[in-house]
Amino acid sequence: MKKLISSIIPVVLAGLIVAASTAGEASITVLDGEVIYGTMAMNTSTSTVELNDMQIATNNGTTTENFNIRGQNSVPGGWVLAGTNGADQYVHGFCLYQKEGDCDEAGDYTALTTDNTPLATGIAASSTVNFHLRITTPTLSTSTVQQSVDVTVQAVETP
Repeated sequence: MKKLISSIIPVVLAGLIVAASTAGEASITVLDGEVIYGTMAMNTSTSTVELNDMQIATNNGTTTENFNIRGQNSVPGGWVLAGTNGADQYVHGFCLYQKEGDCDEAGDYTALTTDNTPLATGIAASSTVNFHLRITTPTLSTSTVQQSVDVTVQAVETP
């Protein structure tokens, strides 16, 4: 019988991967592009609000763009991205930040999936979108090694 580990896991990292998806002039950058959540206990949450690490996506293209965002199952493996946390299931969410108080509550976040989800639409050239991320660890984990949970932010030229 496999023993479930329910204590503390090693450092959780979220790198932000950027991608432009078009034959045209779409281009995006995300600053600072890396979130270090740190060592977290099982069944706990933290966010980039708490870490003072807001992410800023910039339309570096020459046209209006839509930004998409998606998560992933953890690497090297063991955690599945889900809408609610459970055994070996974690939640990763995003929240647009426009004013003080945005993204302060768990309910402000939209759960990521492994499919593209709109982050923001109609972003003019040289404009920015500010957003925060929030992670909730599994209730129990069979993995005892560090997990990486990258997030991809994609720019698509607006039709």
